[in-house]
Amino acid sequence: MIKTYILILFSLLVFSANSYSQGVFQKMLVPSSGSDIIEAADHNFIYVGSTGTQVLVSKIDSSGNPIWIKDFGSTIGMTPANDGRSITYLNDNKYLIIGRSDPGTGGSYPQLYAIMIDSAGNESWEFNYLIGSSCLGINAAYDNNNQRIYFVGTTGNESDVVLVKSDTAGNVMWGKTYYYGQYSEGVKIIMRSDTDIFIAGCMSVTGNNQDGMLLEVDSAGIVINMKHFGGSSNDYFYDFRILPDSGFMVVGITEAFNGYNEAWLLRLDKNLDTIWTKTYGQDSVGYGTYSLVISSSNAIFICGHSSFLSPNDPDAWICKTDTSGNALFNWHFGNLQRGQFLWSIIESSNHSIYAIGESDSTFTGKAYLVRLDSAYIYSGVNN
Repeated sequence: MIKTYILILFSLLVFSANSYSQGVFQKMLVPSSGSDIIEAADHNFIYVGSTGTQVLVSKIDSSGNPIWIKDFGSTIGMTPANDGRSITYLNDNKYLIIGRSDPGTGGSYPQLYAIMIDSAGNESWEFNYLIGSSCLGINAAYDNNNQRIYFVGTTGNESDVVLVKSDTAGNVMWGKTYYYGQYSEGVKIIMRSDTDIFIAGCMSVTGNNQDGMLLEVDSAGIVINMKHFGGSSNDYFYDFRILPDSGFMVVGITEAFNGYNEAWLLRLDKNLDTIWTKTYGQDSVGYGTYSLVISSSNAIFICGHSSFLSPNDPDAWICKTDTSGNALFNWHFGNLQRGQFLWSIIESSNHSIYAIGESDSTFTGKAYLVRLDSAYIYSGVNN
């Protein structure tokens, strides 16, 4: 494996509630966390997260100004804990939210929770689904040809990957679990074809140590292939994309090289064999990466957090690389007294980059939006 240090060139950005340099914008949103973001059909944006007790879904304009804000999920019981993990566009202005619902009542356990809404935030349906004693949903994929939805997640004790198939009305067709050691989790699902489905996550190899994992199943949930990646320490996969040649670009976190967290980017072929792997970090500086997007100009943008600005309080981090994983530029966003994270990154239709996460810079958790304008990131000033 090849190690690459990317802190050759960086931009040190001090937190502000508004734009602080031309082309770079960050903003605190409503009190909540932000887990995932998508561009809506009208070119505004919808993000999903949690208020701490309910699933939060909000539509915002390109500057983060709210168009509407909605809460979903049960608030019955002593300790409700409902959250939204991801949002998926289906068709006809329908959006699917997936997460967990935990009413907190006696004898109740967290369950996979799904909601279908329209572009105005009106709910079409919702359902809870339970496998074993508890489970939660993390991501979903839509089979447009057959109008089927696949939900992926983990059991409550994180010992099994959970896969659930439903129709577009939320009627569950089947649910399955896959056990790969003491810690098995599915966090991202993408379809390569109607009958070829891939799940990224992690699994235990020996004891409590985890490896990054890619699991391939068919439309009936039957395993076709599974491979794991990493060393003797903990390694995780969080996001991936399927490439035009049917290969894969995968991001995650690895401890395999120096015993501390490093951001991890891998290029795999269509058979899940490694073509190259890159890590991003610096001695004694922890990094994590949770999402990637391959832009219209074939640049790769990854986001997450680092301890570059402060060893005790993470700063939000975005890195731009070429198609071989060579770092071109880094952006660090943060406040030296508190922490910021970015969980999801996308390219908009006007070729700007948007990332959503959370920040406690104001000592109360808030959803946190970062935007890199297209004229800035593609002007050559950051290469």
